[in-house]
Amino acid sequence: MITNLSDRHWSVIGYLTLVGFVIAFFLPKDKSEFIRFHLRQSFGLWLVYLAFGRVISDMDNWEITAAYWSFFGVLFFYGIFAAIQGKSKTIPLIGPLFQKVFSSL
Repeated sequence: MITNLSDRHWSVIGYLTLVGFVIAFFLPKDKSEFIRFHLRQSFGLWLVYLAFGRVISDMDNWEITAAYWSFFGVLFFYGIFAAIQGKSKTIPLIGPLFQKVFSSL
């Protein structure tokens, strides 16, 4: 898939923080399908991250917390690297679900 550099930048910004997602969602005047694809992936990933984070924080166990951070760190980097390369690769396991559920983004 060939994408322009601006689309790649907006897609990467969407993964960086929730504020980055909001910026990438509202600022580009015309979002390409590539940007929308990565916005759906990052939004779903952020929601799952926050939902599990609430549960993990109650466990008060360093090993579980480290595994949680590592797992989601890998997933975020996977999405970021796909965006940098200009590819529309879904996040493993849960990415196709994000594409269906957040199809209106």
